[in-house]
Amino acid sequence: MRRFYPLELMTSHNPTFSLSWTAMHVINEESPIFGMSIEEIHEKDILIFISMTGVDDVISQSVHASHRYSSNCIIKAKKFVDILDVSTGSDYTLDISKFHDVEL
Repeated sequence: MRRFYPLELMTSHNPTFSLSWTAMHVINEESPIFGMSIEEIHEKDILIFISMTGVDDVISQSVHASHRYSSNCIIKAKKFVDILDVSTGSDYTLDISKFHDVEL
């Protein structure tokens, strides 16, 4: 039987995507996956479905995106590798090749 639970995000909106943004859910007592080990998440074959809506600032149109993450996409990690590089002075560089990298 399928059950759907909304996941509360640390920050549910972002005024601009000119820099990077990661949607993050804190696993606390109110989270539906609280207390589950990564093995339990894989055994129960938990599916996370992401749906985002925004406004394109150039054409003022609504933009919708969605993606499904199966349980084999869920890993236990400490944090994502920073893809934003500010070492070049006042210029920002996004290194998209590190987008999926995590520090374990």
